[in-house]
Amino acid sequence: MDITTPIWRKPGVMGYCLPPMLWGLAVLGMSGNVGSATNTRNLLHWLLSWFVTLKPAQIDLINFYLRKTGHVLAYGLMYFLWFRAFRGHADYGPGRACLWSLGCCLLYASMDEGRQWFFPSRGASIRDVLLDMSGASLAALITAAVWRPRDLAAPIPLVIWWRQPHWLYYWSLPVLWSLAVLAVLRGLVPVETTLGPLRWFVSWFAVVDSYDLKILNLYLWKAGQAMAFGILYVLWFRAFQGDAGIRRGRSCLYAIGLCLLVAVMHEGLQTFSRTPEGIIYDVILDLSGVSLSALVIAALWRPRYHALARAGIEGRQTRSPE
Repeated sequence: MDITTPIWRKPGVMGYCLPPMLWGLAVLGMSGNVGSATNTRNLLHWLLSWFVTLKPAQIDLINFYLRKTGHVLAYGLMYFLWFRAFRGHADYGPGRACLWSLGCCLLYASMDEGRQWFFPSRGASIRDVLLDMSGASLAALITAAVWRPRDLAAPIPLVIWWRQPHWLYYWSLPVLWSLAVLAVLRGLVPVETTLGPLRWFVSWFAVVDSYDLKILNLYLWKAGQAMAFGILYVLWFRAFQGDAGIRRGRSCLYAIGLCLLVAVMHEGLQTFSRTPEGIIYDVILDLSGVSLSALVIAALWRPRYHALARAGIEGRQTRSPE
């Protein structure tokens, strides 16, 4: 069929376009009273009562994290379904299909949170929109790494990263560091725990009152937050560039995307009350550490195969003609 044929007249339109539409309607349906925190908590309490007895506070905490994880998974699946429709049926290019799919996910996330304003049992939040888009962004990164169109099914020397030697060494470090960053910044190590060691260290040089000590402690935590995300970028870039063999530009984009995903997940999972300005400030702070690491790596990173190739070129240039 000609490429100018409208999308809705191409064969297989129902198989490609119906699944994302139905899934979007299901997500919007859960944004009403059916998907309220009270209903999911009661269901979770009934399920867990068959195996273990938990306190109400523990059930509330598990319910909270399951609901936030559901946001990420639901919109990750929604992105994949829309990308499949745009890429496989509409024959859009990968970049165009990605942008259209992210736009559809953002539209559904905005309608989802806007619909919750009309239900007393629900509450709309910009943090949930960020959390939804983090799931869509994660699905976009995974799809960009593994999606292979049918017209490119010819024999191509494809490197599969999990069959590479030492793949666990490359990929376990950024994953574990991401979990550690989320755990520490989520309150596993409270900010107040560093006041004692900082007061002891500063007392060797100067006398500082409690207010100034708290300000200094806060600035050190923010600097550590930026450094943690800078290290996270280095680990992800090392995995993509060193083990998966992805080019430097794409490795940089993938690493920045995963760091942004971790930053948005951290801010989206905040349980205490925060203003949108404070959330945006922390995300910008995280990305400042990522950007600094990206600049340093762009100036200093030299892949191993580049050194070998350059040595071979120099050897051919110095070889005398026969």
